Amino acid sequence: MEAVEYIWVFFFTVQDMTFLLHLSPKSAFISAAKKARLKSNPVKVRFSEEVIINGQVSETVKDNSLLFMPNVLKVYLENGQTKSFRFDCSTSIKDVILTLQEKLSIKCIEHFSLMLEQKTEGSGTKLLLLHEQETLTQVTQRPSSHKMRCLFRISFVPKDPIDLLRRDAVAFEYLYVQSCNDVVQERFGPELKYDIALRLAALQMYIATVTTKHTQKISLKYIE
Repeated sequence: MEAVEYIWVFFFTVQDMTFLLHLSPKSAFISAAKKARLKSNPVKVRFSEEVIINGQVSETVKDNSLLFMPNVLKVYLENGQTKSFRFDCSTSIKDVILTLQEKLSIKCIEHFSLMLEQKTEGSGTKLLLLHEQETLTQVTQRPSSHKMRCLFRISFVPKDPIDLLRRDAVAFEYLYVQSCNDVVQERFGPELKYDIALRLAALQMYIATVTTKHTQKISLKYIE
């Protein structure tokens, strides 16, 4: 099922989405309790938003889309966040996926994978699925890998998104955000029908409204 079709499904199940959004009005795919627990019990993978050496970005990775610095992989999430993973010669793709599962509190991890995004001629992109047993060292040694981005995506789309919502609300929300991004970035088609664009915009406005605290005023600028 294509991304646009999934957005239609979400639109017609708006009551389920309202319940989900009220449960996590400031969702960033990780809870405050989870953050506190991770601070007291750090794991082997380090997350960071930027890596700077002596006040400057390292020249070896300045124009590198795949690495923050040598042996530190960038992973792009669909919610706009960027995570970093320090790795050695034995670190595999599966290690990264399992760590993200724990960090983001994902239950249905079987739908997720890491993918490389490669720019093609014109303004298009090509997504390359990475095998779980492949090491990060092998990934970084691919030809032109420094021009690619590593994405954490739902690659194995469930047949029934509503069933996914019942089993894993975090994964469902991730799929929704990913589907919206795919449409906006024209990953699977250059044109979007006018009526679909209007309905998608209306749905985004609805989400922005219900996620605003009832005690606060709704900013029209934010909704725009």
